[in-house]
Amino acid sequence: MRSGTYRLSIYERGLWGELRHNGVTLTAGSSGPLSNMTFTPENFSTSAPIWTIGTPDRSAHEFQYGNVPNGGPDLDQFPASYDYWGGLDSSPVQGAVVYYATADGSHAATNSLANFPYNFWQQFDPELYAELYNSNDTTDDGYNYVVESSAPYVGGTPATYNTPPWQIHFTTTQAQLNQGAYVEISVGLVSQESPLQLSLNGGTTLTWNQVVYSGDDAMQRSNVSAHYVWAVFEFPVSDLKAAGEDNVLTLNVTSGWGLMWDALRMEITNTSSNPTVTGWNDYTYISPTTTTLPNDALGNY
Repeated sequence: MRSGTYRLSIYERGLWGELRHNGVTLTAGSSGPLSNMTFTPENFSTSAPIWTIGTPDRSAHEFQYGNVPNGGPDLDQFPASYDYWGGLDSSPVQGAVVYYATADGSHAATNSLANFPYNFWQQFDPELYAELYNSNDTTDDGYNYVVESSAPYVGGTPATYNTPPWQIHFTTTQAQLNQGAYVEISVGLVSQESPLQLSLNGGTTLTWNQVVYSGDDAMQRSNVSAHYVWAVFEFPVSDLKAAGEDNVLTLNVTSGWGLMWDALRMEITNTSSNPTVTGWNDYTYISPTTTTLPNDALGNY
């Protein structure tokens, strides 16, 4: 590398956060270890998460439809190439995911990302991609190839369908509730083309408006990884139900194409995730009173 002053950025697949070390100076011919290079995972609680969904590895490969078919190089994830709505036909909320992150009453934990699509579409119009799905198709409706004509569409056809909110159900123990005053819900995305709204048990809705229109278009171009972003939604622990009772985290996308998951995590802690408290500046912080954007100018170590 050329002599100069650099920023060194490090992240570790499977762990949240990154090391950002500013002011790393290199001179011609120099060698040897750099100081202060210890990566510290950005966990907000000293206790185990209440639940996690996915792996924070900056890819949606482990979710439903995210795997490469038959070991081939093309994921074939164009909207016209798979039966997204048909896969949610048997859901208690047609067209939406209802996922049990923990055992909950008579419901066992889902424990399978085969029930959690890699992408949360806000709109889903396969007609736009009919030729990409089948080059011999001269019609304007590629969806005929991947879904039965009798499939239900709440609110109209695939072209006019708007996704209903998804639901994540879970319970907590009394010991978990006693961990602190804050519920910290981390959401990592590898593509975001819609605002994301979270609501806990029908209470305050928190909105992540910082949509990254970077032109990566991962959902439309057959990929599972693009521009990575992370937000932490902070709720008061008083929004949770009593120990053992059913909690519902509602997720909703409101415009644009939608978003693509990296991972989700819920923690309970006595320390706020506000960057002014943690000293970490690589995520958007969203609470009922404050929204703080990531600050790439600051180091994270």
